Amino acid sequence: MSQVPVYLPEGTRLTRVVWVDNANVARAKAFHTASLARFAHNGVGIAAAQMGIPAQFDAIAPGSGLTPAGEIRLVPDWTTCVALPHAPGHARVLGDMRLDDADWPLCPRGYLRRVVSRAQELGLKFQTAFETEFYWVRRTQDECVVPLMQSVFASTLTLDSLRPAIDDLVDSLVGQGLPVELVHGECGPGQIEVSLHHTDPLTAADRMVALRETAHAIGLRHGYATTFLPKPFLHAAGSGAHVHLSLWREGRNTLPDPEGLGGLSQEGLAAVAGILDHLPALCAVLNPVTNSYRRLVPSSWSGSHGVWGFENRETAVRVLGGPQGSTHFELKTPDCAANPHLAMGSILTAVLDGIGRGLHPGQPVDRDPATLTTAEREKLGVRPLPSSLGEAIERFAGNKLLQEAFGPELARAFTAVRKSEWDHMREFTHGDEVQLLLTRY
Repeated sequence: MSQVPVYLPEGTRLTRVVWVDNANVARAKAFHTASLARFAHNGVGIAAAQMGIPAQFDAIAPGSGLTPAGEIRLVPDWTTCVALPHAPGHARVLGDMRLDDADWPLCPRGYLRRVVSRAQELGLKFQTAFETEFYWVRRTQDECVVPLMQSVFASTLTLDSLRPAIDDLVDSLVGQGLPVELVHGECGPGQIEVSLHHTDPLTAADRMVALRETAHAIGLRHGYATTFLPKPFLHAAGSGAHVHLSLWREGRNTLPDPEGLGGLSQEGLAAVAGILDHLPALCAVLNPVTNSYRRLVPSSWSGSHGVWGFENRETAVRVLGGPQGSTHFELKTPDCAANPHLAMGSILTAVLDGIGRGLHPGQPVDRDPATLTTAEREKLGVRPLPSSLGEAIERFAGNKLLQEAFGPELARAFTAVRKSEWDHMREFTHGDEVQLLLTRY
């Protein structure tokens, strides 16, 4: 990789080199500015086994192909370096995993880069964004988790009640160069949604990491715990990480066609069809923990049915647009337990496959898919999604496209982490999941 100039923001004492593992835990090693020359292009060392660590404990998952032996270099991508307004004197930079001066096959950012490169070879570019939901909560003395307030969707009371924390969050995100578009209260009690402006896939995934880290830091400042857990409250709205996507050729958005089905071009329809075709296997990547399947239920606006629709918030793929056609679409299924680089890379892999095979998604659904009769489901080709992490793992293991996209080493380690978490948590109650995973993501 070509070296880029090193730029540390003025006043930096510690630089956090951040990576996100297969369990979607954001981790970091920080070096002092006095050691910049040593680490700037050589990176910091981390055990290769870090990519085989599940969420429940710091021990290598069986079958990952990784052992306590071996080290890789986490090399700073200096184009991502920013000062952290909420942590004066600290900077953050995303790290790329390198081994023997080459890209390490298990690097999540490297995986996404490979997918983007394949698209570029086909003359395609993507604009993407995450629409992210989370809760700030309180822990009581007896370790119960309670919401900060009672609220409903887009209530102005949420913005007023949580204004000091929201203001600090937005100020820090903007200070890091993240373009905040929308902030509002979501359906859950005190739940927040933050939407960032669209950008290229790698930057969008990097921004997701920054948003999660920043929300946690701001929560600590205000005495809150921050959770991106998909379903922290059993009887309240879950938290998603909806992905918005558009497809471009030679500087032109190729999705809209005012005469096309749902306002989509043939290429747009094929892109949607590719996602739907692989969605059962994608769930292992997009919904990677047992708690994910408490959110992914019918009639909950979580995209629990493998169908598409125009402005239908109950379908997995929601197509948006206007009189001139559909400019982009939203995949509602993903949640915040997913590694954003692996999630984005896998979604785009499915899109490219749909385009390459000229797939068609069938007819759009214009009502809640849960209300369809058996005959209607068969006619529309409704694809049932996995009802558990164990089922999703099986679908992922049997999906040739995703296995080849990941590559054997990353696929093996990723699957081992998922199986380890499934074996550990498959009998967990909801309370058990919350106690273990509340602040993990």
